[in-house]
Amino acid sequence: MRNLGRVIVACLFLSASIVLAGNNQNSKRSLAQIVYEDCMPVHFVRFKEEKKENPEVLAHFYCKIISGLCSKDPGGARCRKGIGGYDLKRHDSGPSQLYRASEAGNAQLVEKRIGMGYSPNAPLGGPGWTPLMIAAAEGHEETVQILLEAGAAPNARNNLGRTALMFASNDGFAHIVSMLLVKGANPNILPKNDDGWGALMAAAKKGRPQVVRILLDHGADASLKDKRGRTASDLANTEGYPGVVHILKQYQ
Repeated sequence: MRNLGRVIVACLFLSASIVLAGNNQNSKRSLAQIVYEDCMPVHFVRFKEEKKENPEVLAHFYCKIISGLCSKDPGGARCRKGIGGYDLKRHDSGPSQLYRASEAGNAQLVEKRIGMGYSPNAPLGGPGWTPLMIAAAEGHEETVQILLEAGAAPNARNNLGRTALMFASNDGFAHIVSMLLVKGANPNILPKNDDGWGALMAAAKKGRPQVVRILLDHGADASLKDKRGRTASDLANTEGYPGVVHILKQYQ
């Protein structure tokens, strides 16, 4: 983690100097404004979900965020190869572009990349997220539909054993949950991360009654337990969602 910190700091300093030296009028904005307004929505990857992230991927995407590799490039900034010994360009491939388009919900670009032959099942670097996972996690229904129709595997797992269904269930995207289940997503897969919450447990803990009911209607097992021996009902009760507890009891 110490080396990763050095990589990110080096990238920040390099990117800031490039951005501020740009001749584009956008360079008059503060670096924070550029990150928040232009780049963050497009290039932010949900690293916080992954405790064992590949430092090379982290450095690459942090550098992309800060240097403005997005629709409004402030001065043509680019990440440089060799910061901290990491190749920051290695992940800027076609599959990476498909992933980022899926994250941004750019359905047209997703279709274009798939049409060019890029696999909708190609995982991204260290964390193992697929385009379908990030599209589901961000709530991009049209993008999810395109990826599923192109053959994206609904039960693919990332490096922590999580699936697109778990992400959509956790965030309460009921329509996407239904889409994934119709395409064969298994609601009873349990991840291998610290908590061990499957789709139903995640939805119950977050108080998502509509998602909980959809999952139960598609065969979710309410008796499954997490790594601490808690069921979905236990989690909902602890978090103060009696309505969800009531729904779960109806299916037991």
